[in-house]
Amino acid sequence: MIADPLRPARLAVRAGRFREAATELHSVEPGHQERAEWLLLNAIAQWRLGAFAASQAAARDAREHFRMLADGDGEMRAENVAAAGAFATGNLDEATAGFHRAHALAEARGDALLAARSVNNLGNVAFYRADHDTALRYYRLAAAGFERLEFHHGLGEALINQSIVARDARRWGEALAAAERALAAAHRASSARVAGQAHANIGEAVAASGDARLGRVHLHRALAIARREDDRLAEVEALRLLGNLESHDGRPLDALEFFGQAHTVASAIDHAWGRAELFRDYAACLEGSGHTNEARVMRERAAAAFNQAGATMRAQTLEAST
Repeated sequence: MIADPLRPARLAVRAGRFREAATELHSVEPGHQERAEWLLLNAIAQWRLGAFAASQAAARDAREHFRMLADGDGEMRAENVAAAGAFATGNLDEATAGFHRAHALAEARGDALLAARSVNNLGNVAFYRADHDTALRYYRLAAAGFERLEFHHGLGEALINQSIVARDARRWGEALAAAERALAAAHRASSARVAGQAHANIGEAVAASGDARLGRVHLHRALAIARREDDRLAEVEALRLLGNLESHDGRPLDALEFFGQAHTVASAIDHAWGRAELFRDYAACLEGSGHTNEARVMRERAAAAFNQAGATMRAQTLEAST
């Protein structure tokens, strides 16, 4: 039997061990690194590690390789990852078109899982554009699809997204309920990453509802999971939310420490949305601490990052407040 050189990387991706997957992929013989599957696995790993431009480039190459092989399943999966790369780098029109293509391919091939994933991704685009109603409609469709398939990992992600829409509208009861359902789904899926994101949303919601102590517990749990799972996007989010909590709880020095840590991590990854939210909240904390000039600069950086993420309406709202 001929050994499959991509098997270790494939298993690592499926298990969510993306740093290990990247190492495995780059340890195989150069000839195997031209294979369509190698390119797709690398695109997935790089996206999860925060290298979004590299992920998009690899996914585009994988898509073309799969097309030449007349491999519709591979093309469909590569299309979705390429669109995710466009989304993360602020090309929302390209992302929308790519997710719609991936969804059409999934529907044609009867792939209900990829169809649900692409719908969930379309919800993300709508959310960036501040279209809450459309985002929520997509997230609910995705959640229903995942639930029918008993795919608890995807269900947890869709519920977290629903929680984020609710928190953006300051509907804390809805945000908490969706996050708690997401945590239950994460436990059923044995997904530490989804559990960590759920703890972050629960922590923010309960703190906003008046229980800073319990909120702090959940957010520190989210931070620990993000660091253990090497999930730098989630680490930035947990640190940002801890900064907000301490700022609102009258502990500006602790808040600034968390925001500073988040800034350091965010600087290592090219995720405009994550930076935008961080800079916006960092600016509010600086303003409240009397650092007016630094706050103005940070708000300008936040607006620029929202524009880079394609969230122009959010950037305009922020610019109007400066």
